[in-house]
Amino acid sequence: HPIHSIKGRTMKLYEEIDIIENAINDILYGEDDIDIDALDNLMSAKTATIERGMESLCKIRTRKMAEITALLDEAKRMSEKAERESRALTRLEQYMLSMLGRSGEKKITAGTFTIGTRLSTSVWVSPDFNDPKYMRTTTTTAPDKLALKEALKAGAKIDGAYMVEKENLAVK
Repeated sequence: HPIHSIKGRTMKLYEEIDIIENAINDILYGEDDIDIDALDNLMSAKTATIERGMESLCKIRTRKMAEITALLDEAKRMSEKAERESRALTRLEQYMLSMLGRSGEKKITAGTFTIGTRLSTSVWVSPDFNDPKYMRTTTTTAPDKLALKEALKAGAKIDGAYMVEKENLAVK
């Protein structure tokens, strides 16, 4: 059986595996004859320890993924709420402007607030506006990774770009 605590503290997965691997190495490289039963027991213990540890890690991963999903959902909910509040504020300010206009006054003092207006100028542009004289072009330049990948796979040597092989975790 693998050791789960040392000096009163719970061991980390890698510590348990290190102890088992050291015991395996003692059997394999020690002075005595190789005890096949002990070696088999240690190999089984190592596998069981890794499986138990991986199960715990998968549970932690599942909780983390759920937390991320919950946070993203909450962020979406808060963003939608902020949009609703912004629309409500706009309606409230339009109503206040209407009431100020109906008062016939330029300014109204209401308790600790002074309500008035100020003029501002902005430009409204129709969605189909297309006068080249008043258009500006913005350009974004970024590497085309798909084209680079195809070229590199075909054997091209490109300064500043190379293929990277990455091992990704797959949990089902």
